[in-house]
Amino acid sequence: MINRFPPARLRACALCFWLLLWLTLPAYAQTEPITDDDVNVLANRLYCPVCPNETLDACRTEACAQWREDIRVQLQAGATEQQVIDTFVARFGQRVVGNPQDPALRALAVGAPILLAGSAVIVGVLTFARWRGRKGIETPTHAASSVDDPYRTQIERDLE
Repeated sequence: MINRFPPARLRACALCFWLLLWLTLPAYAQTEPITDDDVNVLANRLYCPVCPNETLDACRTEACAQWREDIRVQLQAGATEQQVIDTFVARFGQRVVGNPQDPALRALAVGAPILLAGSAVIVGVLTFARWRGRKGIETPTHAASSVDDPYRTQIERDLE
């Protein structure tokens, strides 16, 4: 028998075969289908651009169904959750996310109510302190009634 493949060549072919097989394994991992739960986890973080205050996973309009399918396609293509969110923000604006993506706008959205509440508390405390510090109207005492007032004296005599 004639050996067509010398042992070194046979080993090289086997090595190439196993190397190619090993390189294709990551492709198998990406072919897993994206489930509805995977889509809804991300759709729960996005708001419907058409319906006010309704997340994409809860909205039942045809537009939201298409957008959920768009999320599924992007996730199957290998996009990360943040990339999908960035795509929706680029298409529909900041209103599709519950809070702004820009750090300056996020700080303003969180900081403004805190600043306003703190200012209101400070103004309230200062106002109450000013009210407590004022002297009230002095009521006349019995000693002050000793002033020679004929009308008052007449009333006191009638009461006795």
